[in-house]
Amino acid sequence: MKRSMSLLLFVAVSALAQVALAAPRGWDGSYEAEDFTYVSARTVAESISDLGSVTPEIDPRKVPGLRPEQYLQPSSCLGYAGPLGPFGPLGTLGPMGMADVNSLRRVWKLMPPDSFEDWVDSIRIHPEGPFSMKGPLGKDGPLGAAYFDGDLLDVNDFAVQLRAMGLWTALGPIGPLGPLGPLGPLGPLGIGALYETDRDGNYRDQGRIVRRALVPYSRGKVRDYELVERYREDYFEKKSFSRDPLENPATDASFMIDGTIGALDWAGDSFYFSSHRDQLVTVTLVPERVFDDFDLFITDESGRLIARSDTLTSGYVEWIQLKVPAGTTLRAEVRLRASTLRLGCTYRLIVTPSTEYLNATNVDGPHVRAWYE
Repeated sequence: MKRSMSLLLFVAVSALAQVALAAPRGWDGSYEAEDFTYVSARTVAESISDLGSVTPEIDPRKVPGLRPEQYLQPSSCLGYAGPLGPFGPLGTLGPMGMADVNSLRRVWKLMPPDSFEDWVDSIRIHPEGPFSMKGPLGKDGPLGAAYFDGDLLDVNDFAVQLRAMGLWTALGPIGPLGPLGPLGPLGPLGIGALYETDRDGNYRDQGRIVRRALVPYSRGKVRDYELVERYREDYFEKKSFSRDPLENPATDASFMIDGTIGALDWAGDSFYFSSHRDQLVTVTLVPERVFDDFDLFITDESGRLIARSDTLTSGYVEWIQLKVPAGTTLRAEVRLRASTLRLGCTYRLIVTPSTEYLNATNVDGPHVRAWYE
């Protein structure tokens, strides 16, 4: 008998409580208008000469290997050769590749039906699997208490700045490389192995589009997460104005788009996203080829510029992380600055939410800017 995956994650909602971690004293969880801020590749690059003004203070002795400012250069981890670039795990040579997840499911389904269902169950309900409280989304993972007070944070100031609004936050647990991004359990290589994925990138449970999942966080407690879809650009643009929230992919802040800008398309592309919660949202623009240089902008619904990542020094991957209050719809704009080959210039736009569970910040400095600044 075919089993529905609608109970996938994994529990009766009425029987469990949702849980949010209380941020420690000194963390800012305000989402009033005067507190709307952002950081980006550009603001970080412009602050390299003023790292002494960053708080918490960065002790060079607690940054392994190189000096802190060297890790902020385009030739280091924030550049094209780093994990956010075309050769990293988010690029075409990484786990995402250009693979059709459904092709993997078709191979797996060559197994006898009972064996395939047992295999799916082993992923879904294994007590230490990716969707368990022992997995990366559980209390012992990088989104649990260790985010605020782990042993690593006492001895490594690079790790401190991987958190919200930090200098290297795009590489951290609430960014595209973390458990909430496309490489994690909620993305095409996790949920996508359990649900059917249609040609547009939607996850479907017996034909019904599924956008959210409840995941055990600790004993008797769950967290509600948005799934990470991988959409086709034309589908996303066409459906972004649908009144059906399940049909409209722009009604949340957790997805990836495979996009292309033509050599003469100077206007670029734009995509809406919405936040249902007070949270930080990280928008990352991954070029698929080293020959292409893109810029990234965030505007409000009226088109007024909120945040920008258009680094003046080539070699940086563009990204923006910003505080977004609940009920807000914003627009990400992708523009092509330069291309050596001037063919179809392809990119991956990744929108990653922090969720309301990790929406506070304790980092400040010259790289943190106000909206509209």
